[in-house]
Amino acid sequence: MAEKYTVVGKSLPHIDAKEKVTGRLKFTGDLPALPGMLYARVLRSPHAHARIKEIDTTKAEALPGVGAVITYKDCPEKELIGSGFNWTSRVLEEKVRFVGDEVAAVAAVDEDTAEKALDLIEVEYEELPAVFTVEEAIKQGAPQILPHSESNAQATDLSEWGNVDKGFKEADFIVEHRTKMGGQAHAPLDRNACIASLEGDRLTVWTSTHSLDVTHMLIVNGMEMPYHKVRVFSPPTGGSFGLHWDNKYMLIPCYLSRKARKPVKLELSREEIMTTVKRREMPVTHVKLGVKKDGTLIFSNNCKKFKLDQTALKGLSIENITESTISEDFKRKKTVHNCWIIKKQYWTIKYNER
Repeated sequence: MAEKYTVVGKSLPHIDAKEKVTGRLKFTGDLPALPGMLYARVLRSPHAHARIKEIDTTKAEALPGVGAVITYKDCPEKELIGSGFNWTSRVLEEKVRFVGDEVAAVAAVDEDTAEKALDLIEVEYEELPAVFTVEEAIKQGAPQILPHSESNAQATDLSEWGNVDKGFKEADFIVEHRTKMGGQAHAPLDRNACIASLEGDRLTVWTSTHSLDVTHMLIVNGMEMPYHKVRVFSPPTGGSFGLHWDNKYMLIPCYLSRKARKPVKLELSREEIMTTVKRREMPVTHVKLGVKKDGTLIFSNNCKKFKLDQTALKGLSIENITESTISEDFKRKKTVHNCWIIKKQYWTIKYNER
């Protein structure tokens, strides 16, 4: 007797298809308010590179309806590293490295009150020298963007096989080319948002993410709490494409909730998302190709320099472009170009944005 299956071989509807096409699917920003919930807004830097000399939040804290204000003084003095080097920094710190970098955050009874409180925060900046291109960032003596770093060029990856010098001599023609591509910002249906609620010694977080375990690890490390005291729920995403990874904005409502002792919701505007959350990198590629008269490609020498979005706060996942995804085609089988001499070098470059 033939075995009957209820799923295998059947055409079944996607579980949340109806909610998506009718607009009823609940993203993080659509979740109902928790009792007593506050709403967060972030004060952002007007400078591409500066040090915060003084910051006074007294007037903001005194505004009726404000539940908490945080600055770098309220955040752990530890560098956090996002997955895939999406970002590397403290959540809030004394130094800002791009226009839009986080300076302070407010939680209030509504977003309008929080925005008014931001206007009351007094900040004195010391502007610092900045670099705005890959070429400027790698010059000798260029201003260094991140602390504890001797160079703006980081995370070098080199893959090579064959004798490039030999291929250079054997080539009849050599072609060199430089290509520069612009960055890309995602724009899915939902906006990045996070809700945090600290009750006693237990923290619950709701945030759309496609890497729930990594996000959980980020919040545990950023809050310096035991793993079993932190729960993270991920509502649906309206499309991620790398946008809904772990990011340091997720910790801002956590710190505010800890200070206010109330749930806090932070939903970024589209402008904030495009400025401060992960974007696709802006690569500058230098390529040298050696070709025989019969069209045979003798060698390829690639040097690719990636601008890391917002000075390495967001950026590039090196493992996505290393030998495992490119060179195996050359090593295991002949390609269209029949090229067996390859040298690839990738650099990630940090610089400021304005």
